[in-house]
Amino acid sequence: MNCLPLSVALIALAVAPWALADPLPDPPPNPLPADPLPEPLPAPLPEAPPELAEDTTEDTAEDGREDGFLSEADDPTLYAYLRPEGVEVINYGVLLDGIYGEIFAVQTALNAALETCEMELRVETDGAFGFGTRAAIRQLTSCDDIRAQLPRNSAARDGAVTRALWQALLPERPVPGPYQRMQAILQAFEDTPFQAPAQWNFCQNAPVYDPQEDQLDCYSNDSSSYLTWGPHGATAGWGQELLIILAQVDAQHSALIDAAFGDEAAAVRRSTHLGRRLHPVLDREVIDDSEVERYLCSVFIDPARREIWAEGFANLAASAQVREIYTALFRANNFDGGKIFTLLRAWRSVGLEPTEIDFGFFMDRAAHSSVRFSTYIAALERIRARNGGFPSPAEIRRQISRDIRPRNREQRLQRLGRDVAFYYDALQAELNTYERRAWRNRGRRRAAAIGLSDDRPAPEIAFVPNLIWTPDGSAPLTAEERDICPEVVLNPRPQSASPEYRR
Repeated sequence: MNCLPLSVALIALAVAPWALADPLPDPPPNPLPADPLPEPLPAPLPEAPPELAEDTTEDTAEDGREDGFLSEADDPTLYAYLRPEGVEVINYGVLLDGIYGEIFAVQTALNAALETCEMELRVETDGAFGFGTRAAIRQLTSCDDIRAQLPRNSAARDGAVTRALWQALLPERPVPGPYQRMQAILQAFEDTPFQAPAQWNFCQNAPVYDPQEDQLDCYSNDSSSYLTWGPHGATAGWGQELLIILAQVDAQHSALIDAAFGDEAAAVRRSTHLGRRLHPVLDREVIDDSEVERYLCSVFIDPARREIWAEGFANLAASAQVREIYTALFRANNFDGGKIFTLLRAWRSVGLEPTEIDFGFFMDRAAHSSVRFSTYIAALERIRARNGGFPSPAEIRRQISRDIRPRNREQRLQRLGRDVAFYYDALQAELNTYERRAWRNRGRRRAAAIGLSDDRPAPEIAFVPNLIWTPDGSAPLTAEERDICPEVVLNPRPQSASPEYRR
């Protein structure tokens, strides 16, 4: 990847490939707050909440074979759709990396190969790997030219994208490694691919909140994020990744902001220049997050402006330069890159060698939660003590999932469903009802679907240096702007209290 030149207001990023690299010194302490003390899982397990209604669909194929398991003796799997034959479940394990990702590239090349082989079937090029893409690959492997390039037992014959099939379809494009392939699970979980509009988090009501309708209630599980966009779930709140990305794009490619947001371009720029306040204890200026909250709320409560902003981010994604800026940010030491490094270091500090699936687990946790070295070390030591040594990598991930859960109770089921994806393949028969329901509710995704294995070590990665940015405070809110946001939006109720949730 090319280096990204930044303006003097930003720290230069030396973007390094996530490949083999010499060990780096420890990153600075993670600035995120510590996780709370872990709470044990309730015993017996509680009844599942409404959104995890009982699903009695079997997850094994009729022949008793573990569902979707494919041999990798000679040809490693890169992507696979693992819904068993005969199981009719919509969105079973669909992978997604959007129209700018690796799956889209495969689909485009797949259609060209089908045409060359004079086959009528075509696949929709949408960056989503599901039943249609699997069926098209199966048909293509009957083509003599393709079949000759595949090992006899290649999983491509069963509809997977394998190394050999990739090289046959895309000989000039590098085979994606674990980091690139993890995007297909991350984006599926976040449901925020680059080409999708940004998602407002103030009120997650159905129907969408409209102040003109005199709605008295606003429900949200993530109101402090304000606005979310892109495969890593960049937000305008919390770490303010979205504001940093906008500031970088404006500094390097200002015309892209104008083209993407039109009449709202000036307002978008202003979001990166909001006020600061004097900290009463530290006696220095700090970021006043309430400025961002109230400013973005003023956009959210105007349906027309709300839509322009949401679509504007999808427009921005059409630029490769914007996507590079976005990706580099999340590789930075003080963002997800540092969290992943912290987890790798925690495992190694207690004598464990992280695996490929561990690496995927770390990436997903980095994208969705805070990470503290001391918290994970303590959890790993508890696991070693109660098991008389360390169990299997999959069982360690399972126990970490139980020991380190989100503070926000509304997010715990979501976190569990994501965690199970990284131990389902090894522990499928041992899952309890709560785990199985949470996993099904999060789309039945599995690490095996992107070819990750506990038999291979985690890839070594090189990090981007810390990115330091703060708003300059040149455009603070006026008193009128501070008062425009309704209290019902500033203080939403949890979604579990909404009528839609209870249905």
